[in-house]
Amino acid sequence: MKSSFSFGRCPKILFLLLFLSTVTFNGFSQQNKADYNLLWQISGKGMAKPSYLFGSMHVKDRRAFNFSDSVIKAIQASSGFVLEIHPDSLLKSIYESSIGEKNKGKITGLITAEQTAELIKRFQAKNGYKPDSALLDNPVLVSSLMKPVFSKKDDMQTFMDAYLYGMAKMMKKDIYGLEKPEDQVKLLYGDDQKIGALFDIDEEAEAQNFEKMINIYSRGNLDEISAYLNEEDKDQLDLVGRNKVMVSGITKLIASYNMFIAVGAAHLAGEQGIINLLKQQGYTLRAVKADFTGLAKSFKIDYAKMDWVKYKDAADNFEIEFPAQPFVVKKIIGKSLTCTDLVTDVLYTFHSTYIGPLDKASPKQYLDTVLKGYTKGDVKLLSKKNDNRFGAAGLDVEMQINNKFSRAIMFYKNNSLYVLNVENEKNNLHEAFIERFISSLKIGNAISSTGSNWSDYKHAAGAFSLKTPLPPEEMIKEVPNPSFPASPYVMNIYTMLDKVNNISYLFKYNDFPEGMYVADKETVFSGTIKQMEKSGKITAGPKTIFKEGLEGREIELLVQGTYMKVQVFLRGNRTYLLMMQNGISDEKLKEDEFFGSFKMEKYQDGIINEYKVEDLKVFTPGKPVEAVAVDKKDYNSILQHNNTYYSLNKNSGGLYAFETGNLSKYAKILNVDSFYIKIVDGIKKETDSIRKTEDVMVGKSKGKIFTYTDSAAGIERKVKIWINDDRFHYMGVMCTKEELDSKLADAFFNQSTLISASKPFDITASKAKMLFDDLKSKDSLIFNPAFGALSYYEFDKTEIPLMNAALKIKYADDTTTNGVRIRLIRWLSVLQKQKSIPLLKELFADVKNPDVLRAKALAEVVNLDSTQYGWYLKNLSDQKTLHLKNNWMIFKPLSDSLAFVSRNFDQVLALKNKPEYRDNILDIVSDMINEKNRSKYLAQVKNSRDKITATALTDLNTYLKDTENEDASSMYAYLNILPALDVPNLTDVFTKKIIADTVPYMLTQALCARIKANLPVDQKLLDTQLDSLSTRYDILLAFDDAKQMDKVPAKYKKHEEIAKLMFYNYLGMENDYPETISLLDKVEVNGKTYYAFEYSYSGEEGKKTYVGVCGSFDAKNDKIALRDYNSYSDFEEKSDDWLTQAKTMIKVLEE
Repeated sequence: MKSSFSFGRCPKILFLLLFLSTVTFNGFSQQNKADYNLLWQISGKGMAKPSYLFGSMHVKDRRAFNFSDSVIKAIQASSGFVLEIHPDSLLKSIYESSIGEKNKGKITGLITAEQTAELIKRFQAKNGYKPDSALLDNPVLVSSLMKPVFSKKDDMQTFMDAYLYGMAKMMKKDIYGLEKPEDQVKLLYGDDQKIGALFDIDEEAEAQNFEKMINIYSRGNLDEISAYLNEEDKDQLDLVGRNKVMVSGITKLIASYNMFIAVGAAHLAGEQGIINLLKQQGYTLRAVKADFTGLAKSFKIDYAKMDWVKYKDAADNFEIEFPAQPFVVKKIIGKSLTCTDLVTDVLYTFHSTYIGPLDKASPKQYLDTVLKGYTKGDVKLLSKKNDNRFGAAGLDVEMQINNKFSRAIMFYKNNSLYVLNVENEKNNLHEAFIERFISSLKIGNAISSTGSNWSDYKHAAGAFSLKTPLPPEEMIKEVPNPSFPASPYVMNIYTMLDKVNNISYLFKYNDFPEGMYVADKETVFSGTIKQMEKSGKITAGPKTIFKEGLEGREIELLVQGTYMKVQVFLRGNRTYLLMMQNGISDEKLKEDEFFGSFKMEKYQDGIINEYKVEDLKVFTPGKPVEAVAVDKKDYNSILQHNNTYYSLNKNSGGLYAFETGNLSKYAKILNVDSFYIKIVDGIKKETDSIRKTEDVMVGKSKGKIFTYTDSAAGIERKVKIWINDDRFHYMGVMCTKEELDSKLADAFFNQSTLISASKPFDITASKAKMLFDDLKSKDSLIFNPAFGALSYYEFDKTEIPLMNAALKIKYADDTTTNGVRIRLIRWLSVLQKQKSIPLLKELFADVKNPDVLRAKALAEVVNLDSTQYGWYLKNLSDQKTLHLKNNWMIFKPLSDSLAFVSRNFDQVLALKNKPEYRDNILDIVSDMINEKNRSKYLAQVKNSRDKITATALTDLNTYLKDTENEDASSMYAYLNILPALDVPNLTDVFTKKIIADTVPYMLTQALCARIKANLPVDQKLLDTQLDSLSTRYDILLAFDDAKQMDKVPAKYKKHEEIAKLMFYNYLGMENDYPETISLLDKVEVNGKTYYAFEYSYSGEEGKKTYVGVCGSFDAKNDKIALRDYNSYSDFEEKSDDWLTQAKTMIKVLEE
């Protein structure tokens, strides 16, 4: 099988070293006893007894097990047995990576769809079921699938090194490992190239490689093995680095014990091999004479003599034995225990799952149903018989899954399903060690939550206590965190299951991960409740509750027909949740001690750790984690190259953060206290007040500490800020009041210090000359930071000459509305006010300047001195038209002073003759006759109707012909102006053209114009507009302005319909128009009538429904005041108690 990867000889060498790789031998040469040196004795340096070093290979081929007699004797003589990796650690690592998220996408994200299909095919052929994504991303398991297997019928039951391990276990030797499993996996599969090599194996070539390696290993000569590996191979496997790690571990062990050490043969020989490295440390090593009398072949492993691991479960009241430490996966309704015995290559599993009472089926019928699920697909049932050995109805079944044999004992007891299972490639399902596993299981009766079983439970790390009916089962679950992938949410979950009364209890706590904290407690509460609503229907609550001053919420709900009660509390950045559920009915449970006994305990004292980060020595609860850096440079910030770090106090959930950065070279801060206050004002919410302000010295630098309560989050916040020359430093903690007064918080703020000198920097000195010099540069790397500095640089009056000079220079961005000179004009106006007018007039008068700059100068003169309006209008009239993408800047002075327009109306109206200005003049005329200004200016406007309307039809025809013209502002202005000018004929022609052209976005306004002008309206078209919520308001407003509300059908004038319309428009302005909206009911508050509505939006998480209100209405008066009603929504999802939500929002409206 070929892939897009190409990796040369990488696979060749993995088979000598990888502990779990699958290799088989096709031949075995006659051993030369004189050259055979796989076993070495280690002595010297005061060792009381010698230790032994053996070069192994990971194979099952029977011929490889022809050990020399000395190997067996050396194991017998040793007190301990050492492997590259301890088997328990290795298996634990494999199991964890198979169910976790850390390898997600590691392999499946690299390979093709065809390669994925091949991987699934091989897995299913071997195991009888399809793998999940976690298994497909486990490099060790994938390696075992993709590497070729050349097995023989007479292969040994297990691999050579595992066989030696079995000998050691039988002899009751202590077992040790030299490396961490994750380090070896990283070495072998730590990059894309090595992973890709798994899919680029030429099986025919590999068979030849195997043959070569087998012949070499069979001769047992280390020099030959070393010579086979070239330097590239050794570098690829990091033999030197790994050998040094192993030697370090070996020397520590043999200093106190005599050991038998088995490692891959390739590690032993060579200048940097383990043998030579030990010699360099003063040890004496010699090859042990190899005798082959058949002792190794005659040696038998007695499995009965091996010690097994006993697992006791107090919560489920059972105990069971495994040949090695089992891997336990806990779930809310059960658990699984898994153990792979490397000695026998048997997989042992035990499953316990709470089922609940069987309503209709008998236990035997239920087990038969379970068995059907086991024997689907390619599973072949070999035998089935009843088995009542555990005092309950049970089955003993044997199955074959492709090339594997499996035996399962399943039974129903304590309202639970129990399954013991063994699996192996050999049909040895009745061996003594299998029977030992099955007979070791002891199950007692289920424990009830009533009576004396309740006990006090105190959790030191979680800082809480409560009474529990049963021993809690602990589960730690990681939930991915999209914002900080390296810091997932860690859920600490504890469950108790009363199998007698069918009541389940759960409590959990979790902190926000590094880099995150509670910003709004209401969001946390509502988010938790929303998650619960996904499982069932809320029947009571949410109700606000308090526990020892901490705020919480309580709800009751039905989940799949069963009753559940939930309480959730917030303590700083930590969330606590308690849950009790009736497992069999919707009947409300009687109150017991569970909820009432829950109380907070004092935080566990944490270790105050010292860390050096950049130029700081900080004291934090844990190693600071750097926030994910944003690649994009922010030239608009006074801080450059700033980094943020977080440290989470796992005993409290308190978040410690600090930020360091360089001040921009353009930074000028005249008042650092004001700067510090500005920083903290940008952090805190407007509603929060600073409770305490302190001056502080950090070295020779003056800083400030601010303390305040974040009311929305319900947490305490303390912030320390200081500037040291060109360095900016920020420290902050988000926690509870209790933690804010702790020794840890005190050390963080008062003991953290600077550890390196900063670059001298005068923060108060002017940087204006350097700034303006850099703005002249055509190099973007120089210009962009300088331009960004205009966003934060605070000019002062001493710099006005430099600003005046800079304004006379042309810049590349002069044609933009936010260019250098536009920004300088704003600053000059602030600093000089009217004194800057001569320069502004000079800038306007220079026709070589870009129009956008001249327009800004023109408008700014009037902004600074209202007596300059005459000069402004004269120049606007006399000078050539200014060409801008948007003329808003030019005409804002006229829009701001309609009184001046009225006094100079003819001159202003004459600007309409300039086509580029026509839209703006019409907008100003439209403003003069709107409802607010109509009484002042309508007569004056009417007197000039001929001038105003002279080009109306021409403008409309031009607009309708130009299909690419998206600016319809003048058309809307005409539609607003014409009805007020009493020109019915023109209004009639104008609006008919729009209606006939079916311009959808102007159709409504055309109808409104006809209504206001008292012109006939097509009834069918009008009905369509009134039926639509998106157009009804404008139509009603037109009838209202025309004093013709009697023409509106009564159904549209009902209070609830008016409220619905007003609320719909409110949503459109605040967020977006909803997909659905419907009346919930009217709500009476303080003698006023409000209307509550539910509305919905659809998003990535599906359709969600919310609540909002509109009012107030006078139920005794049918009069409609379209402009007087207010609407509001908090955009929180609708709950079953929507009425409380509505009343809360009405209170906001009344305020």
